[in-house]
This record gives sequence, structure tokens and C-alpha cells, in this order.
Amino acid sequence: MLACDWQLHHDPEAADALLLLSASRLNAGDWQRRASALRQLPVLVSHGKRDTDLAFSAGEKLRDFIGESGAQLTWVPFDGAHEIPLTVWRSVRRFFKLLLCEPV
Repeated sequence: MLACDWQLHHDPEAADALLLLSASRLNAGDWQRRASALRQLPVLVSHGKRDTDLAFSAGEKLRDFIGESGAQLTWVPFDGAHEIPLTVWRSVRRFFKLLLCEPV
């Protein structure tokens, strides 16, 4: 969440990609005004359907915001809680391989 906030408040060229794992938005109004900073940025968002720390609906709102900003969204929902299961790690690996143009 902090990495996304940083990206929105600084040079749009600051990051090559973002990983937002079991995350949410921090300041929806401010982020909405700055959404263009994410345009074309590869972003992977994952969230557990049974997360009791940050509700799945919060992850879905983050997903929607990222997608509507024009970012290159990869969405990875999973059947779990506030964790990073193997399925997410595998998605992260594929995400980075695609960024590096390596065969998946």
C-alpha cells in the first residue's frame, strides 16, 4: 500500500512495476486524483477471500482502482486469509518473467 502511495505521489517513472499483496487503498480521494501516475504500469494485486485483517471487498476496490487507472493489472484472488500462499508466489514469478520477457 505504501509503495502504491509512493508511486502516486512521486515521479511516475519511479517504479517499473508494483506488487500489492493483501492490500487496500490508503486515501481513496487523493489516490483517485493521482491515478494517472499508474497508467501503463504493470501491477499485480492479490487478496484472500477470507482475509479478516483487510476485507476481500477492500482488495476488490483496490483492484478496480488499479484497473480503472489504466495500469496493466494482474488480479490474483485466492481462497485464504491475510497471507501469501504458493499460488500467489507462482503468480509473482510469472509476473516478473513477463516483465523480463522470459518464457513462463
